[in-house]
Amino acid sequence: AADETALVSEIKRTIDFIDRVADVSLLDLAYTSSLTSGECVLSLVVDSVADLRARLASAASRLASGSLKRIRDKSGTYYFREPLLGEGKGKLAFLYPGVMSFYPDMMRDLAIAFPSCRAVFDELEEAFSDNEEFTPSSFIFPPAPYYRRDADIFSSGAYAQALVATNAASRALTRLLSTGGVKPDGVVGFAGGELSAILRAGAVAAELLRPQRVNLIRELYRLVDRAVNHGGLPKYSLVTVLLHRPDELDEIIASFPSGKVTLVVDFSPRQKTYAIEPDFEESALKAFAEKQVRTMKLALDRPFNSAVAESLVPLVRKFVQG
Repeated sequence: AADETALVSEIKRTIDFIDRVADVSLLDLAYTSSLTSGECVLSLVVDSVADLRARLASAASRLASGSLKRIRDKSGTYYFREPLLGEGKGKLAFLYPGVMSFYPDMMRDLAIAFPSCRAVFDELEEAFSDNEEFTPSSFIFPPAPYYRRDADIFSSGAYAQALVATNAASRALTRLLSTGGVKPDGVVGFAGGELSAILRAGAVAAELLRPQRVNLIRELYRLVDRAVNHGGLPKYSLVTVLLHRPDELDEIIASFPSGKVTLVVDFSPRQKTYAIEPDFEESALKAFAEKQVRTMKLALDRPFNSAVAESLVPLVRKFVQG
């Protein structure tokens, strides 16, 4: 709505409609709500009309006080009186994810609805038109359940495919946001998303023609495929640990022989991924289990994000500079 007072009125009008129309569908309510506009926005994630009504009533009561600055609770209700961005406020950063963010059918609905998104996946398909082993459209948008690659998507064999797929998804979403005037003040990449961030930051000119963009995708795949399969990296066991306390792992890691266990991804104080030398895997997992530290072994066996992968830096630098 235009302001907070009008928003409360709109909420009450919706509640009244729900009470009068007993068989109204959640889909119809969502569609009608999406047609409204204004600077004052209440967002809700719900799974039923009853849930929506209860949450609307709660939000209306809290907003009516006039002193509420924001709502952000675990139930899925969001409201901010003052925007986070703008003159004198915060800045916006784009975080580009990498391989581990891949999942089948990602960006499907947006690619169908927006030609600007679909065009990115078309370019990806063109880049591999002569590759008999990899068809991006079937990999990202599998035509039937038996084509799905969920189980082995983190394996070394699928690493390069997943990376160029997530890179395409990132570029598609960036392009869509740009058409709406949403541009970041900074960019950062994570777990393979660094290359997407490098490209978005301007390492490669944005005005590349389509043939040049297609060739860039092809070269990116070759770079990653070479790094994974022919980069001379030794095989490691990659294990993610889940902690109860941030400091409970320090003593365990300190007890291991030097170089046998290397931190490769620091997700958070309670979740980290380590590269473990194969001949020490059994001992490390036993030590974790004795301390009741939960572990999850990944199918990927290359120690990226570690000093062991430093030999790949010249390849990445050549790719960016070329």
